Amino acid sequence: MLSKKRKAEGDAAAAAAGESTAGQQDEYDQQPPFPRIGRRIMDQSVHKAIAALLAIENAARTARQQLQTKAEAIKELIESTGGKLELTGGIEGEVKLSVGGRVVGVSRKGLMLEQLRHTYFAHLLLYGADALPRDQKGRPFLDADPNYADWLCDEIAIAEGKEAQGQEHQIKLDDTQKKDPSFAFYHKLFLTHTPLDIDAPSEDIDMDDGDKEGNKEGEGQAGVMDKIREYVEGYDAAVAELEGAAGHLKDFGKAMEPFIRAEDGSAHEVKTVTVLGKKVSTTEATLSQLGPDSTLYKRFSGEIVHGGVPIRQTSSENFMKVVDFARRQRLEKRRGHTAKAPIARDMKQLKVDMEMFGFKMQPPC
Repeated sequence: MLSKKRKAEGDAAAAAAGESTAGQQDEYDQQPPFPRIGRRIMDQSVHKAIAALLAIENAARTARQQLQTKAEAIKELIESTGGKLELTGGIEGEVKLSVGGRVVGVSRKGLMLEQLRHTYFAHLLLYGADALPRDQKGRPFLDADPNYADWLCDEIAIAEGKEAQGQEHQIKLDDTQKKDPSFAFYHKLFLTHTPLDIDAPSEDIDMDDGDKEGNKEGEGQAGVMDKIREYVEGYDAAVAELEGAAGHLKDFGKAMEPFIRAEDGSAHEVKTVTVLGKKVSTTEATLSQLGPDSTLYKRFSGEIVHGGVPIRQTSSENFMKVVDFARRQRLEKRRGHTAKAPIARDMKQLKVDMEMFGFKMQPPC
């Protein structure tokens, strides 16, 4: 009777661990025999402890499978937003790209500065530049205000130089720039802080530390149980970090997606026109929101007559403001906001130019 009882308790231990497949049973068959005291009541306690340990092992195996699924989902999330898993080309040199038709170079080391490496701008250029549309020269194209991009690139260069001198230069808008709707919009968008970090090539992580810790033996029973609790807490913390990172990646992807692809998910087509010797570029998505009969759309298609009336030449400065208002309309609309009208030194002339291209502005005060 006693042997049957012990066998039943052994079966109960295996059942408590959730082991149902032949492969899992084979694994247990390879383990040392269950310890036995020889007294039924005490052996019951032994088998209860064994059942608990087997359940812990089974739970750990399930958690590992879930972790693998979670890791694969995060990898797919990164790649779906056009991001790369690793930096290519190190952090030397510059990221060359066209912003609104103007070619700029952004220092990679500058983007790795502490005040920039946690921004959408740094993550977009260091991880997602290859996903951006291409201009006619094959350069990455960012559909944004070139004047803001010029200023930001200069600020990054200054900050990098100050850093080398042991000083600090904080990148921020001055009072005049804060009142400029274009500067204010792009600054808030591109310099949005994210907890996501950028892996520098030299930052090697020892992926075996957890394995080494988990393979430690010895210590008394109390110490072992404390370690198990510690490992569970560490696992929960690590999973929480991954879930947080996934959320931040989704936020980043949602904010930067308009620069990577059009509303219908298709690739952007870059459109360029030359005004007084200066190239001004935007995307088909920005122009198509206005409709093919819009004056601005026709201007980029090469048609300079609209309704029998010639499209009057504007200053390159005002024309860029008109185009940027159109692109900000598209970007703001996706966020459920309304784009603010641009400002200029000569607001009366800007109003005339805006209305020629079909945009309404409140008369200047």
